[in-house]
Amino acid sequence: MQITENIYNVGVGGNNAYLITGEKTALIDTVLKEQSDDLIKNIEKIIPIDKLDYLILNHTEQDKSGAAGAIIAKKTDIEVVATIAGLRNLKEMLCHSFSERVAKDNGVLDLGGGMTLRFFITPNINWPDSMVTYEESTKTLFSCGLFSEGEVYPYPDFAKNAADRVMSLGAKLICTGKGTCEMNIPPENTDGAGIVIIYASRYSDTEEMALTIKSALGNEKCRIINAANETDIAEIINSADALIVGTQTENRNSDRRVLRLLTDIDALKMRHKPFFAFGSYGWSGEGPQIIHNLLQSCGMKPFSKPFMSIFKMSDEKKAELIKHTQKFAEYYRQ
Repeated sequence: MQITENIYNVGVGGNNAYLITGEKTALIDTVLKEQSDDLIKNIEKIIPIDKLDYLILNHTEQDKSGAAGAIIAKKTDIEVVATIAGLRNLKEMLCHSFSERVAKDNGVLDLGGGMTLRFFITPNINWPDSMVTYEESTKTLFSCGLFSEGEVYPYPDFAKNAADRVMSLGAKLICTGKGTCEMNIPPENTDGAGIVIIYASRYSDTEEMALTIKSALGNEKCRIINAANETDIAEIINSADALIVGTQTENRNSDRRVLRLLTDIDALKMRHKPFFAFGSYGWSGEGPQIIHNLLQSCGMKPFSKPFMSIFKMSDEKKAELIKHTQKFAEYYRQ
C-alpha cells in the first residue's frame, strides 16, 4: 500500500513493514518468519529485492525481525542498521554475521533523492534494543512499538519519555509497527467527551467510590461507565478529555473487564491528558496501581497516586475522596 510518493507499507497480517525509495532504498522492520515469502512478494511489487540497500530494524522482537534472515539471504550485501543491542540480538538469532551499521542516537542516514532518515534511541519499548526512525522531508515517524494499537508498555517511564521526545519533532504522520499503519497527528485541543469515569466493582465498594466521584464533579461534563456492562467503548475513551478509572484488586491484579476496555486506548490521542486511578481492596491492593501504570505508559498525565479505600469507605474516607476529586477538577480545567 502506497502511503506517500516514496513510502509504502509492505507488511503482512497487521505486522507493518515500510519500504522507502530514495536514490537508495531502505526497508524499515520486517514481519514474522512465517510471513517472509509474503513480505518479499510485497516488496517485489515495487522494486526488485536486489535493489534494497538497507534493512533498518527499530526492534528485534520476532514480529519485527523474523523475516530478516530471508531478506539477508536474498540480498547478501544489504546493510543492517540497528542499535548496538539490536545488532547483537540479530546475530544471535541468525547465528551468522552480516553487513552492519550502528544506529546512533540522532544519527542520520541520507538515502538521496531528498529522503533523509534520523534515528532516535528509545530503550525498553519493549526491549532494550528499541529505537524509532524519522524521515525528515515528509515528517514521517516510523514508531515501531510506540503508539501501536493494543501495545502495553512494561516500563511506563521509558514509554512516556520516548513519546514526549518524538512528539517534539513535529511529525505530520506516524507509521506504527502494528495495526493501523498510518496515523495523522490529531490537533491538541478538541471538543472531547469531558471526564470519563470507568469502573468495575465486584461487591459495590468501588462502585460507591465511582458514584461519589461523579457527584463530586458537579457540573463538569462527565460520563460514567460500568465495565461489566460494556464491551466496545473505544470511541468514548479516545474522545475523553480526562480519565478516572476504578478497580478492585483480585488475585493481586486489577479487574480484567477494565483492562480489556483500556486496551483500546489510542496513546497518540490520549497523550498528556490527566487521569487518576482509584479502587477498594481487602488485602494487597495492587489493582489501582496497575491501572495507574498502564495509563501513564500511554503518555497520560497522572494527577496523583491511586486513591485507595480498604473495603467500604468510612465517612471520613468519603469526604477525602470528594475533596480529592474536586482538586482533580481544578487541575483538569487548567
